Amino acid sequence: MRRKRTIYEILILLFVLSLVMLTLSSCRFDIMTDIMDGYDSNPFLDRKPLDTARQGDDEITFLLFSDTHLNRKDEDSWAEDNTPYLKDFLCENKNDYDFVISLGDIEDAGDINAPELKKFLKFFEDNGITYLSALGNHELQSFHERNEWNDLYSSYGLFGTVGCYTYGDLSIYVTDSTKRIYGRQQLSWLEEALACDSSRYKIMITHVNTYSGGTFDSSLLFFGTADIAERNEIYRMMTKYGVSVLFNGHFHTGNIRSNHSTYVSEFNAAALHSRELIKGWYTPGYFYTCTIDSNDSQLIMDTWKIERGKDK
Repeated sequence: MRRKRTIYEILILLFVLSLVMLTLSSCRFDIMTDIMDGYDSNPFLDRKPLDTARQGDDEITFLLFSDTHLNRKDEDSWAEDNTPYLKDFLCENKNDYDFVISLGDIEDAGDINAPELKKFLKFFEDNGITYLSALGNHELQSFHERNEWNDLYSSYGLFGTVGCYTYGDLSIYVTDSTKRIYGRQQLSWLEEALACDSSRYKIMITHVNTYSGGTFDSSLLFFGTADIAERNEIYRMMTKYGVSVLFNGHFHTGNIRSNHSTYVSEFNAAALHSRELIKGWYTPGYFYTCTIDSNDSQLIMDTWKIERGKDK
């Protein structure tokens, strides 16, 4: 009899915990609305050109990657640095790409002075490759502010972090999701900018996916979880103002496409870096090439998979 009661008690406890986690995963943390602190005015209204678009070109092509995590250490061994593969690919094909997008988490400890980080950024400067980056949660781990990262990118002639960047008839909205929430001010400013944007194509990039912090997501352990109301608000704006896709990373396993409608979707990119899950066995790294064809208004993506000593 006692054994039965114990089983029932455990089941009830698990049920209650599930309800609590479900509730937390959809909570709105309004105290996080200062996500745009440091801005006196709407940063999305200042449209910054990435470069002069190639005239007469019917395509816009860019390379996309996320979660580089330079200098990451997994227990007793270093994580595999896949940036050499990315650099080789770009050097061989750089004339085929208009610009490069990073979705954040470049240096694992967020060390703005890390030699490997500076070497990585200098590669783009030295090769004349236009580079745009969103902020990841790891960028802010060493208590460096958003403006410090902006200054770092500017010192190498690169672009980041929050704002609207343009290339020809394409607008790229870079939003801040480093605290795993957007906040009312950022969403209000984003809509204000979208409402007066007449660009033919619009995309959004950020670091954290809109479903991060769900019931079975480890992000739930951090302060600030996914907000269903925010996700719906983002999709509403994307639909109303013609934003075709939201690119993000953070989840590492990635390669996840979520279709909100026929014309609006979210793509969660897998990490570029590899982790040693079992001794001698590393997860693959990924990067992506994206092409917007103005003839049929289609965005086409190719996935590049990097494994130990080879890429596919």
